[in-house]
Amino acid sequence: MCWRLLKVCERHFKDGEVLYRTTFYNESTGETLAAPVKKDRLKENVVPSIFPGCPTYLLSSTSSIPESPSKKRQRLEHVQFEGSIIESLNSKQNYDSMTAFINFNELKNVLKTIPFLPFGLLLKRMKICYSSTYLLRMAFLP
Repeated sequence: MCWRLLKVCERHFKDGEVLYRTTFYNESTGETLAAPVKKDRLKENVVPSIFPGCPTYLLSSTSSIPESPSKKRQRLEHVQFEGSIIESLNSKQNYDSMTAFINFNELKNVLKTIPFLPFGLLLKRMKICYSSTYLLRMAFLP
């Protein structure tokens, strides 16, 4: 069978699944060029879904195209990545709420409850430009 002789019968496809024009974006000029194609084309992974005169019990409402392994792996990685981001954001929010302080007394309380708090983070939170030795002396006063 010669594949060049095959034609797309648009009666069996939904609107927008058959391409009659092709487009090209020229980055240097910023123009989008469009031209009609010689033969109608189908969008990627499109299958016929409209069958006039076919009994309804033969029609399936769900797609029977299996997901490719690479697409499935990509989808599962995306779901796992989103879960990791949410978990990380929740962890950071919990840490921030445990280490938040407004005044010096709250700072001393935070220092008692947290085993290790980076000194740079303290400076950033307090937004004070005092020398580091002054802050160290003040933090450990009773």
